[in-house]
Amino acid sequence: FTLCQNGGTCSGGLNAPFVCACAPGFIGRTCSSPGCHEDPSFTDASWPVTPAGENATGTCLPGYGGAPTRHCNLNGSW
Repeated sequence: FTLCQNGGTCSGGLNAPFVCACAPGFIGRTCSSPGCHEDPSFTDASWPVTPAGENATGTCLPGYGGAPTRHCNLNGSW
């Protein structure tokens, strides 16, 4: 039995709150919702965890400018 869904892995114990590390394409406390994670191939901005179907605004890293946006697809991919 695991509290984490969709291939997420659980850490924590009896005396600590559980934390799920979600598989790509899923977000949320128990990895139950489709969504997008940080994309390591996009090296000039960082991206927030974003629910599927929504747009995200990236935060440019030092030396880069602008306000990049991306769309999180319904399947949890950018």
